Amino acid sequence: MEGYLQKVMDMKKKKGGKSVIVQDVMARGFTARKAEKALKAVIDCMTFGLRRGEPVEIPGGTIQARVRKGTPRREFQKFRNIETGGISHRIVQYPGRRRVVKFIPDLNLDLTPPPLPETPEELEARQLASELLGKPANNAIMATLQRAVEVHPFRPGALLRRLRDIKSRGWHFDSVDTLARQVSAHYWL
Repeated sequence: MEGYLQKVMDMKKKKGGKSVIVQDVMARGFTARKAEKALKAVIDCMTFGLRRGEPVEIPGGTIQARVRKGTPRREFQKFRNIETGGISHRIVQYPGRRRVVKFIPDLNLDLTPPPLPETPEELEARQLASELLGKPANNAIMATLQRAVEVHPFRPGALLRRLRDIKSRGWHFDSVDTLARQVSAHYWL
């Protein structure tokens, strides 16, 4: 389901509407004519269901046509005739009841954005921390080291500079706490 949602979101970025969907169906091995017929059949079924008032499932939730209540009214409108330039009057009727399509989102749908990939600086800092500790540095270790940097006023990239300096000295550490203390002690970098 998530892969399909991502595909739908990517389709919104592209221009073309139905033709984009037809091309995607053609990529699955259908001919252009069969792909168009299949898409038309799906859209016709959805339209028929909406006209009957049935809920139609789409990615992300359901849509359903509902009748909105209202009172019919007439209004007297004044407008300018563009051919003659004169002002004309007419009575416009508005029907009270009207049909609207409502979207009901799926409550189980996860809309949180995926985590951002690490920057090259963060990757290098993680690699240096792993080498200094002798074990892989997970997110908790990196967070501890970042808090150690923030003890003193710092500039962006301070953690990476401090880890480079500690590695150039050839030091190795048994625990995260001792590495964090040493990172904090290098406050001038």
